[in-house]
Amino acid sequence: MATVITYRNDDSRPYAELALDSGERVLLTLDHGGALIERLAGRGRPAEVLFRGTPALVAQICGGLMDRKPAEQSTPLDILLAAILQLGSAAAVRDAFRDVAAGLQALGWPR
Repeated sequence: MATVITYRNDDSRPYAELALDSGERVLLTLDHGGALIERLAGRGRPAEVLFRGTPALVAQICGGLMDRKPAEQSTPLDILLAAILQLGSAAAVRDAFRDVAAGLQALGWPR
């Protein structure tokens, strides 16, 4: 089961570190430019940027990845966490965000 290791959502740059089912650690950071999802280095693996996107694109992707609708009071970090906790590995995170972003762009989004 994925675990939230660090969570800070009270300043201008919210972030969270997760341990995924695969044992990989992922760092989520949000700022005015959007979201950055990185696999942290470990077990002989280099760090890797899994996804970087604008706030609007990340909101659309997370909406598509969520099993349930978030409560109205959820923050952007909470929504991103909920979407990523469902994915089991860094590769699954990278692939899911890449594939949904490509599908949205193929539809001409953002408009």
